[in-house]
Amino acid sequence: MSTYQDLLDDFRDRLDDEDDVEVILATKMRFLDRGVTATWPRFYKRRSVVVPLVYGVTAYPITVLYVGERLIQVMLEDEVGGESLPFRGYEMAGSTLHVRDGSELIMAGHDLTLTFMHPLERASGAAATVYAGPYGSEAVPVHYAMSLACARAIHSRTNYERMSTTDVNNVGLNDIMAESQFWLDRFAIEMDQYEMSQPELVAS
Repeated sequence: MSTYQDLLDDFRDRLDDEDDVEVILATKMRFLDRGVTATWPRFYKRRSVVVPLVYGVTAYPITVLYVGERLIQVMLEDEVGGESLPFRGYEMAGSTLHVRDGSELIMAGHDLTLTFMHPLERASGAAATVYAGPYGSEAVPVHYAMSLACARAIHSRTNYERMSTTDVNNVGLNDIMAESQFWLDRFAIEMDQYEMSQPELVAS
């Protein structure tokens, strides 16, 4: 499993800037964050919340952990019978789940399991965090970050493959734009290749 440290090392290697001299570490992490963010909602994680139903209680606050997370499934689980069935006798109002009055399913001994899809964790959260995108897609956020890095003119760069504010290697604005677009195109192609199946959102 790759961590965000692995993605950062890959980014540094592609830039030939292991010491963070030409692009400082904070900027690299910001670019990686934007690369990870750009994968949503085609790359995502799931989380489940179990809500024990209490007889007569119809409102249950749900802790929102991720901005923009989406509800994709609500299942009713009977602790006695062990069965799980789709449950539609509810409404979501903000972060509160409302079980409809009069439902014969509101009774002790039953749980509702809510499943959400949410964005991948930000790269800047912790270097040891495991990258949770699809297997083999580790380079996808790096390609997006490369497109951002290559769109910036940095004076100390003189290699043809990189942008430069000098004319030492006859690198002009068109070269800078072409290099940035190259990486963005690779990002788009691999997003199509690794896109996760999109679950149907439930009514909320």
